[in-house]
Amino acid sequence: MPIKFRCQHCRQFLGISRGKASAIVDCPKCGRSIRVPDLDGNVRPLPKPGLNLKDSDLRDALAELANIGQAAEIPQSLVEDEDFNQKLGKPEVIELQPVAQAKPIEVAIATLDAPAAKPVDEDRGWRTTRQADDAWKAVVEMGEGDSSDQPVASSEASTSPKPETAPRVEHDRPVPTLRSMVNPSSIVAVVGVAALIFTGGFWIGRVTAIRSEVAASASGTGTGANGTENSNNSNNAAVGNASLRGRITYVSDAGSRKPDKGARVLVLPTNWSGKAKLKLDGFRLGDSEQDRRVAKASIQAMGGDYVTTDDSGEYAATLNSTGQFHVIALSNSLSRADTDDIKPVETLVAQYFERPAQLIGRVSAYTETVKHSGPEPTPWDHSFQRE
Repeated sequence: MPIKFRCQHCRQFLGISRGKASAIVDCPKCGRSIRVPDLDGNVRPLPKPGLNLKDSDLRDALAELANIGQAAEIPQSLVEDEDFNQKLGKPEVIELQPVAQAKPIEVAIATLDAPAAKPVDEDRGWRTTRQADDAWKAVVEMGEGDSSDQPVASSEASTSPKPETAPRVEHDRPVPTLRSMVNPSSIVAVVGVAALIFTGGFWIGRVTAIRSEVAASASGTGTGANGTENSNNSNNAAVGNASLRGRITYVSDAGSRKPDKGARVLVLPTNWSGKAKLKLDGFRLGDSEQDRRVAKASIQAMGGDYVTTDDSGEYAATLNSTGQFHVIALSNSLSRADTDDIKPVETLVAQYFERPAQLIGRVSAYTETVKHSGPEPTPWDHSFQRE
């Protein structure tokens, strides 16, 4: 049965006869020397590499390597041998002769007489650069009335006969038109500048108007739809246009009745059948005036209204139709007791709002159904009591 083992270098699986046990062989895959395991499975280490100095080939190769780079020496016997020196001979000296210089060739260069430069009128030099579309130069020429641009007859009389030509007809100088005097690129530039100025003025006015509206909102005042200035309760309708109005109060610790300033009054139609529910932004205490306006517009789209009471606890809500309405009052001055049952209020609010518990919070709440027949405002008051 052959001995089976793996190469210690490339891990190739090998097989060899049992007679090669402990022998050193070369791996057929990687070519490196390996030791065959013994019959008992032990693997002896490989011997350390060394040089066989008794090898004649290795000795000759080392001698050749040692002689590389050494200069070859000529034996002294050859140096003293006269025949050897005669055979070598003396080096022949070759004298270099100077090369004859070439004679320069003279070439006559004919000179050309350049025509005399035409004198330029320094005061009216722009005439020499006038182009066909330079309308302003034509206007200047017309204003000056100068005829210096007319051709001047030569002072030298010609003796050679001239062929007869048609008489020259003097034409009046063409009058420049407005189209030739105005450059189209100038028109485009003027129109562009005018458009830029108009656009800048429009946006400046728009930004100023927006800033005025923001400042009016921050100060609690603004201009209503009828052109009059609204008070701090800008979401309250005028009392004369109210469909539902009244007063919200609460009982203080001393037992006296006081106006519930800032109380929230939600008026919702009982016949609402839509599936969309209102978000809480703008309906909670502490929301910004902008969010309150958005909340008021959303509840008005449902057919109801959202208002808060003024300093005297009064409110006025506007409705766009008659019928039955749920009125929900949320106090701003009185917190509810833990024993208060607000389940009816939460159930009603859940029909119109996403999170009714967060809308009510920890304040006292009350709801009642009111019928508005119009056109006169329907009164509705409520007073929050203490337990």
